[in-house]
Amino acid sequence: MARFQTLGDIDVRGKRVLLRADLNVPVMNGVVTDATRIERLAPTIETLIEKGAKRSPSRQTALAKKPNGSSRRFGPAKSPF
Repeated sequence: MARFQTLGDIDVRGKRVLLRADLNVPVMNGVVTDATRIERLAPTIETLIEKGAKRSPSRQTALAKKPNGSSRRFGPAKSPF
């Protein structure tokens, strides 16, 4: 059976790493109500930083349709990174 490599198996120092994550989180009145997906991604980002990778994060957030047909993005969350 094939074994997947992990961050512990590869040398990422100085290499560009594209980190694609699903960060669709529930938002109510412009406030993230459940940050679990973001919190679970944090250790991976921290490991990349510690190992000296050049990070290129990528994300997609769905725009919820409002009853009036408009779409609205929520403001940036505070990040320790």
